[in-house]
Amino acid sequence: MDKETVEKARVNVLRTAEEEGIELALVIVFGSRAGEDYRPSSDVDLVLVSPDFEGVSNYARPKLFYRHWNYDELPDPEFICLTPEEFEKRRDRRPNIVYRAVETGVEVA
Repeated sequence: MDKETVEKARVNVLRTAEEEGIELALVIVFGSRAGEDYRPSSDVDLVLVSPDFEGVSNYARPKLFYRHWNYDELPDPEFICLTPEEFEKRRDRRPNIVYRAVETGVEVA
């Protein structure tokens, strides 16, 4: 696992949520950065779960997180933003990227 990048991503996401008043119920880093197969060019894959995403389009949900991302210190991010209900419906469904995140990812918040 790329512990340094995972920690920096965690701090960045939590800071953004606090500054923007978004309650995060769960943050999972998954994909190559959570495993051992990452490369310098690998992105950071994150699942963000928040009740504040309710009623917000899937397209609009990650905008603030992309805007506040520290692109100078971190690889490009890829956000999957879900409400708690959406997360519960998808977490055990196979094949599904959310299932993969739960099974192989690292819960960081």
